[in-house]
Amino acid sequence: MKNKLLHIFLLLFCSAFIQNNSFKIIQKHQSFKVDNLGNIYFVNNDEVIKYNQQGKLINRYSNLQLGNITTLDVTNPLKMIVYYKDFQQIVFIDNQLSTNSDIINLEELGFEQTDLVCTSVNNSFWIFDKRNSELIRFNEQSKIVNRTGNLNLIFNKKITPNYLVEQNGYVYLNCFDSGINVFDIYGTFSKTIGIKSLTQFQISNEFLLYQKDSVLISYNTKLFNETQQKFNKIPTQVQYKNGLQYLGFNDTLLVKPI
Repeated sequence: MKNKLLHIFLLLFCSAFIQNNSFKIIQKHQSFKVDNLGNIYFVNNDEVIKYNQQGKLINRYSNLQLGNITTLDVTNPLKMIVYYKDFQQIVFIDNQLSTNSDIINLEELGFEQTDLVCTSVNNSFWIFDKRNSELIRFNEQSKIVNRTGNLNLIFNKKITPNYLVEQNGYVYLNCFDSGINVFDIYGTFSKTIGIKSLTQFQISNEFLLYQKDSVLISYNTKLFNETQQKFNKIPTQVQYKNGLQYLGFNDTLLVKPI
């Protein structure tokens, strides 16, 4: 009898736990990001809107002088990158969505054609300079510390990247028509993952997660195999973090346990 009661209690507890970790946020957005703490950040034109792990609105950030946001990188939740491509400017914001350093004007640094920006280790950052087709890493003082050289020459063809992210000590530069080029944090080319036609993806340990239409694909970069999950309703964006699945639908975000 005692074991039966304990079993019932555990079922109720697990059910309550799953229910408490499932919620919906009504928020118009073009994209969203989830940091390592489970905080959710929506990008809606010129604004970043932050919600906590329980779906409660925390704060907002915008800079009307710089226009719409091109990129938000929340890899470091204490120093997140907000990039404004039209003005070639980078703003760093903290976990309260307050600016915590001077704005970096890439044109003043001599880089007028920066297409992509992402966070790097030790408060540094990467850019992709379209003019020279080059990945360049800057330190916290905006000084160049690493660069790849002209990637058109290295790959013997013109590349047109559309996504850049650093994760687990590697830099991933995605090209829609040729795949994902992988570099170490010193800018040394490592390999190309030949998955094409991607606009974005997520790196989780050895897994590469990406969406194609109504299917989410998890590709193991070590074993070279994949698993698939089909969605009943096609989301505009999907992320996985800390055992939770985040499904974006333009004006709604659904959060539920995996």
